[in-house]
Amino acid sequence: MTASSIEPATRWVDAFRQRHGRDLRVLHIGNIANNAYRIAGMLRQRGVHCDVLCYDYYHTMGCPEWDSADFTGELKDQARPDWRQVDLKGFSRPRWFAQGPMMLAVQYLRSQFEGDLADPEALWQAMSFHCQLPDPATGAADSGRSRGDFDHLIRNGKASLLRRTYQQLKPFSRRIPPVAWAGRKVVGTLRKIRAKYHARRRRDALKHARLDWLHEAWSQKLGDRADTLLVEDYEGYREIMPALNALFQHYDLIHGYATDGVYPMLARRPYVALEHGTIRAIPFQPTAEGRLCALTFCLADDVCITNADNIVAARRLKLDRYKFIPHPIDETHFDPDSQSETLRSDLRRKLSADFIVFHPTRQHWETSRPPSWEKGNDIFIRGLARFLRETPNAGASFVNWGKTVSQSNALLSELGIASRIHWIEPVPHRWMIRYMHATEATADQFYLGAFGSITPLALGLGKPALLHLNQEVHDWCFPQPPPVLPSSTPEEVYAALKRLQDDPAWRDQVSRDSRQWYAAHHSAAVITERLLAMYESVVQVNEG
Repeated sequence: MTASSIEPATRWVDAFRQRHGRDLRVLHIGNIANNAYRIAGMLRQRGVHCDVLCYDYYHTMGCPEWDSADFTGELKDQARPDWRQVDLKGFSRPRWFAQGPMMLAVQYLRSQFEGDLADPEALWQAMSFHCQLPDPATGAADSGRSRGDFDHLIRNGKASLLRRTYQQLKPFSRRIPPVAWAGRKVVGTLRKIRAKYHARRRRDALKHARLDWLHEAWSQKLGDRADTLLVEDYEGYREIMPALNALFQHYDLIHGYATDGVYPMLARRPYVALEHGTIRAIPFQPTAEGRLCALTFCLADDVCITNADNIVAARRLKLDRYKFIPHPIDETHFDPDSQSETLRSDLRRKLSADFIVFHPTRQHWETSRPPSWEKGNDIFIRGLARFLRETPNAGASFVNWGKTVSQSNALLSELGIASRIHWIEPVPHRWMIRYMHATEATADQFYLGAFGSITPLALGLGKPALLHLNQEVHDWCFPQPPPVLPSSTPEEVYAALKRLQDDPAWRDQVSRDSRQWYAAHHSAAVITERLLAMYESVVQVNEG
């Protein structure tokens, strides 16, 4: 994308600032795979005030550290990481990223605008404290985090800060996980708060009424379904909506990810909804989640489709507005560094190879080929096996994650190539880039015919990407197809690897084409331009 083609979006952002005396404000809710973190970061570089509400979700791949910190060390719990276990080399998560229990995070973001609401620092410290706690499903004993965490706060003078934070959140304490080892005073306070909260909730329940406008929208948009919207479907959202309504007033637009567009929908605020696989099956399920998800996409001011094949679901829902927005890629550290070269040497030594394929995709394959999770790893493994048997100086690196790792290992052993595979644990974004730089090609997925973030990352780095691509499905997204190496069968996998190995000149041309395609069709500049054009349309309509 040329600089001149970006100017319209920049001009509108500047014009908005001049008209309102402040930056455009967008709240992003939900952060699966760090998509909200990445998009918000891109938009902030373009002069948009973006905050992220990442509530009750702590997985490593939904934390800023995973993308932005060049950390070393091992995290014991991927679902609830304790970032103190690793060396973050000075990285601190940005204050615009609010991760923690829903009400803590909501009140923290509100406090940025409402100076008399609460102490922002107290709320930030409380969120940080909860982010360090173990997953209740695994317990403190498994993670090594227990009373010592609270003792640490006491030693550092933070205990009163935490208690004051709870006091500020009395009406909403049910949304804050209890801390059984946090001291008698805090536990006692929480018990009193909960008793008052439940008494008030019982009184308020009598006032709750059917949202007629929502049922009318259901009749207009989804009235031909066999199931129907129930009051019980949205009743559980009522307790959080007053606080969210107050937060939403500070933003011009809400950007909801996955199913989280439900909040601005219920608040009747301008919003866009982004799907990253969410729209494929959930909206069509006869459940409360399915019905609300369907309404969320149907009533959105605009919808971001990030998976090309989900145009089928968009048409099935009869959406009035939707646009293709590529998966965001963090381009901050695209260039190879000295550690990339060191890693390259280490891999070649360990595998006794000078041609290595990197396969970072989640291991999930079944003979029944369920579309929600299927990656077709076995297709790649069978094609790779033939290539490795014929090529003594080649090898591959796999990532140890997914539901069928054991099945993949069994298949590798059965095919006699297990010793030619180097397995690594899931790596953060900076190390994913280094592994791609250290290898000759990237193998993504081989069944669905679509791609997420792995293929464009490889293309942006100039690495040939093996992928099964359903070109017909992608025609509406890209004026030019990505220069991936078509691989839907073991035979195609073998042929692609063989030519990459035998024809270095062709491999270099594929690398150049990959970089050029990414810059023109999938870069951060392309993504932000499309999003800002979408925001402009939504904001102007709602302004009047």
